[in-house]
Amino acid sequence: MARRRKKGRHGKKKIPLAIVVPALYPVIPAVKSAMAGNFARAGLDLRWDYLGVNDQGQFSPTKLVQNMTPIVVGILVHKYVGPYINKRLPKSIPVGL
Repeated sequence: MARRRKKGRHGKKKIPLAIVVPALYPVIPAVKSAMAGNFARAGLDLRWDYLGVNDQGQFSPTKLVQNMTPIVVGILVHKYVGPYINKRLPKSIPVGL
């Protein structure tokens, strides 16, 4: 007799939007610069947004904190609030299409 496969949702991979959206938001100015053909400016924009280093090479901790805080909050929401919400959603609501 063949074994029956267990029904479950454990095999599906989901994209954690609470982490991805804040992490990709600072990329917007760099993409706009790259689409205009200014690739050097796009690299400077990425360096400024993710590392907090401006065009002159000076470090700005306020810019770093400004852009990294939403990412850290997204990680915490994904880690602690996400499972709490997922347990309370009815099984009939399609989540993670």
